[in-house]
Amino acid sequence: MLDNRGKITVFLTLITICLLSLGLTAIRVVELEGARVKSVICAKRAISEIKAGFNPYIFEKYHILLFDKGVYGEGDAGLEQQLQEYFDRALGEKYTDTEVAISGLLMPGDNDCEPFKQQIADYMLYGAIEGGAEKVLDLTDGKDGSLSENILNDMDEAERTQTDGQGVQKEADDNTGNAGAKEDPRKFTKKIKKNGILAFVVPEGMELSESEFDPGTLSVGHKIYNFSSSVDLEFDSFSDFKKDVRSYESWLDSLKNAGSAVFYANNVFNNALDTDVNTETALKYELEYLICNKFSDIDNLKECVNRIILIRFPVDYAYILTDAEKVKQIKSISTAVFLASGIPEPIVRYLVAGAWSYVEAVADVRVLLEGKKEPFKKSVDTWHTDIFRLGESVEQAKGSDQTVEKGMEYKDYLTILLALRGEEIYPGMLELIELNTKLKYEDFSMKDAVVGMSVDFFTTYMNKKMAFNEKGGY
Repeated sequence: MLDNRGKITVFLTLITICLLSLGLTAIRVVELEGARVKSVICAKRAISEIKAGFNPYIFEKYHILLFDKGVYGEGDAGLEQQLQEYFDRALGEKYTDTEVAISGLLMPGDNDCEPFKQQIADYMLYGAIEGGAEKVLDLTDGKDGSLSENILNDMDEAERTQTDGQGVQKEADDNTGNAGAKEDPRKFTKKIKKNGILAFVVPEGMELSESEFDPGTLSVGHKIYNFSSSVDLEFDSFSDFKKDVRSYESWLDSLKNAGSAVFYANNVFNNALDTDVNTETALKYELEYLICNKFSDIDNLKECVNRIILIRFPVDYAYILTDAEKVKQIKSISTAVFLASGIPEPIVRYLVAGAWSYVEAVADVRVLLEGKKEPFKKSVDTWHTDIFRLGESVEQAKGSDQTVEKGMEYKDYLTILLALRGEEIYPGMLELIELNTKLKYEDFSMKDAVVGMSVDFFTTYMNKKMAFNEKGGY
């Protein structure tokens, strides 16, 4: 009996020890799991602390969240040190051998500006976005400046009548004397070429910005956008004229496919007629910069004006060929040139019509820069220029009343030009944001701007090493 009691005692003791051991093990497992969970939470908190240091100016002005890793000094090492300080502080004294290593950083311009695009898209969901492609499509009745097949066929037929497609205007000057020369609008387009386009389109009282910047101040390489918006203002080559009048005729598809970039840019950047979107900027004409990528406001305005003229050029040209009175006036000049030079009259007629249409487009832009609205399609009542007094009529061009239906403004044409650039304007927007942010934060650099990170965290608790990765971004 006593032996059985001893055996039972031993058995119960062993059971108790096992249970205690299991209990202690369970407690340790639970404690380690709790430590691991706490470590993860503290890691997330450390990343959140960094993210909370987003640049307030960029968020206020551009609705973009990013932080500047450069403020921590020493590049990635400084950021890692700051993350470790936040991590250690949150963990407490029981955790040892903590270490933080950045395994990846995501910048706004990475992957063709994909992170930047995503933040713009997110903003579009709740931001009050106004003015974009739909408005312009309505104002143009869903049409661009593409010339009709009838016009193109007539021009091709005229070209077949010429014996020499080059040097037409030069021959006319050499052989016509005064016959029609005074009224020939090609003389006025040569004057525009000589004096520069801004001398004819900038209205009285418009003060031009002289702002410019050194591209060397940008932290990322400036992307050059090469496009020639020049027109042969001699109007002496029919082949060049045909190319010029069609160079910007087709933009409808680009406008229909305009993405978030165009809407966003229209709402957060200045233009030549509205410089109050942001009162402190490196350039005043920011939308013009996104379109042209030149380093001064004057150069960007000049280039934008030329491109708006190219949009108006085929529209005005198409109208002038339907106006019987204007065709009659053109023929009075082209016939005189033909009689004096022998150059085929249809060729001269189209060149004269083209020159006059170009001058009308110049008058259109002058009206737009006055802040006035203009119908996209011309009519007798909205045509500005007189072929027999072009200079005076350009200066006296007046736009329609602001309440006119279907009236397009200067910014509407910038929308078309932005749409033609498409996603190529994203890098330019980052450049403008950097330039303007530097006015507030001198040391800011877009190459140090971070929108997301991947971080490896290491720590030890009760001799148990733990390692995990956490990601965080805006």
